[in-house]
Amino acid sequence: MITERLQATGSWDLTLRADTPKRVRDLIEPFSMVAVFPTSRLIEGGTDSTLRAAARWMGVVTSPGAQQLTISGSGLALLLGDDEGRSYHIAASILPTAAIETDGYTANQWLDAILQGTYFSRGITTSMAGTMHGSYQYVTPREVLEAATAYWDGEWRIDHRTSTMTLDMSTATAIYGGINFALISPKAQGRGLNKYGSYRGITGALSAAADVQSYASKVALLGSSAAAVVGGASSYCGGTLTVTRVIEANDVPFDAAADTAAAFLARLDGQRNEISISSAEYDVSGKLDVGDGVYIFDPDNGLEDVTASPITYHGEIMRPIYVRCYGQTWPVRSGMGVGLRVDNGASGIAWHDITPYIMPEDGDATIEIGANQRYVSGDDLALRTDLGPRLNWSAWQTTAITWASTGTQPVLGNGSLDCRFRRLGTSLDLTVSLTAGSTTTFGTGNYAFLLPASLGGVGPVGSIQRGVASYWDDSFGGWNYGSCYIDAGFGNLWLTDAASPWNAATYGNPFIFAVNDRMSVSIRAEVA
Repeated sequence: MITERLQATGSWDLTLRADTPKRVRDLIEPFSMVAVFPTSRLIEGGTDSTLRAAARWMGVVTSPGAQQLTISGSGLALLLGDDEGRSYHIAASILPTAAIETDGYTANQWLDAILQGTYFSRGITTSMAGTMHGSYQYVTPREVLEAATAYWDGEWRIDHRTSTMTLDMSTATAIYGGINFALISPKAQGRGLNKYGSYRGITGALSAAADVQSYASKVALLGSSAAAVVGGASSYCGGTLTVTRVIEANDVPFDAAADTAAAFLARLDGQRNEISISSAEYDVSGKLDVGDGVYIFDPDNGLEDVTASPITYHGEIMRPIYVRCYGQTWPVRSGMGVGLRVDNGASGIAWHDITPYIMPEDGDATIEIGANQRYVSGDDLALRTDLGPRLNWSAWQTTAITWASTGTQPVLGNGSLDCRFRRLGTSLDLTVSLTAGSTTTFGTGNYAFLLPASLGGVGPVGSIQRGVASYWDDSFGGWNYGSCYIDAGFGNLWLTDAASPWNAATYGNPFIFAVNDRMSVSIRAEVA
């Protein structure tokens, strides 16, 4: 059986015939790929690109067949990263052990960075306007992809049918199209493929279930430094009932708490409808793909939109509801083809027709429609609260930084300037050390260090984030202490003395700077 899931790995298993030769079972090695075709005639003599284009579905082998007759695995999404944090790359040591800086990247640039070293290349990224700042390290491509689609409020899909396997990241409409709808009704007769406008009928037994186990009419989100509350009374109990969900999301920056709370509420403020269809008429070669839009009409189960304009299908007036196909499970029946794709490295890709050795399956296909995942206690990871890939952890590392002033700019000359940082969630630890050389000139005005935008975002509006500063007077042989601070603009790390109120650090304050004098700062700040 093949189980597909929207934006998930899915699963599959196939049974080999008992008389399958060992030479065939030995071909089915770990991380080879299995493809299912509408017919086995497509497999012989095809190139890699033509076979992938003809395949209805492809998956990855994780339980091979050398010692067993049942083989199984996951969908191609496994190769973006699995639930245990494993990363799969076709190039050695490509897991980002150093921070990948994405300073104001577009969606295209983000996707190119995410897919570096994976099996996939960039596909559709239309309708993803704007840019996002951020960086990431020691995370799988899947984790970064999930965060990027959350930021742009989009979806992703692997398309194995392209000349090079691609990954789409865009809106659902851009990926799946706006007219690829099926109509599902207990009274639909036959397939009706493209015969009645854009509607394609699927005959089958339909069951529906509804619940409010995850429902909330109000969300209180506790972000990194601010709480945001959205929503109000429910429409139930005559409007006298408010259902409040408290969500802890420490990785949400202060200025994104309200938007994130609203995103949670949009997913929780509604009845959850779970619809499944078991259909002997459904075949693997067409009619409905995971991610497609679906019209469903079954008044007896409450599946009717009384406010919608009526449509006519097979002579019947209907007002169906519109939902999405989130998953489907289907059997590999007799007459279908199964191919094995093996990567032999320098020798290239080899395809093997293993159809004669696969036991055909019986049973109905099951289509999962309109059922959003339940978000109950312990399952909030499915609702990504971070709005951009972050460094959950990073070692201390260096970055370029600029010494500047509000007047005539200083010139470092043969002096030294070092900046080191690390990220811990939405906290940034930063140290800067400057030593003046014999050719250093000190300029005029107030001193600051200009921080790279890739280090993060801004602090709370109307306030500052403060650290410590130390100034070494080499001719005197002693330290002077002061402060450093970041204002809401984040671009400048300003330097001051230890007075109250502060005075800006300048060429003459807290002393006249000269060769071998030093400035050192250290700060922990909130960032995006």
